[in-house]
Amino acid sequence: MVGSRFGVVFDDNGKILVVKLDRGFDLPGGHIKNGETVFEAIKREFLE
Repeated sequence: MVGSRFGVVFDDNGKILVVKLDRGFDLPGGHIKNGETVFEAIKREFLE
């Protein structure tokens, strides 16, 4: 089973990282690939 995870990233000024989409804004995140841990998936999604 493949799940999805999302994360929240704050900078030193308390600003939150968001992703701009056609429909508005969202938190960075996405699907976990087979064999990937939750933390690996979140890190990959943040970098993408």
